[in-house]
Amino acid sequence: MPPPLTILLADDQVPWDTSAENDRAKEEIRREFATVRPKLDVDAAFAEDHAWFTGLLRYLEQTKGETVIRAPTFDQARRHIENPRGLDVAIVDLSWWGDYTLPHGAAHRHNRGLKL
Repeated sequence: MPPPLTILLADDQVPWDTSAENDRAKEEIRREFATVRPKLDVDAAFAEDHAWFTGLLRYLEQTKGETVIRAPTFDQARRHIENPRGLDVAIVDLSWWGDYTLPHGAAHRHNRGLKL
């Protein structure tokens, strides 16, 4: 059996440790999408994505025994990518609509992950 992988999961919707932080990401998406995608049901979409990520993390960590490093902000992801020691795989989101640390607007968030 091969040794466990160390996986960087860099995404603004990767579940945070607290509900308050998850709510902050959701509200950031709501604010950003108010003009970009005003008809999107942010609550439903966020809940669906949260459940998907939770299932993925459970599968990778508990079922497969992999180590997952979570990077819910672009800056955290950048620091891990710039110093990738120990990483086997990096999964990087392209757009960072829910990252409250970035400047507002599509010019700063849409396809930002391409810079990584």
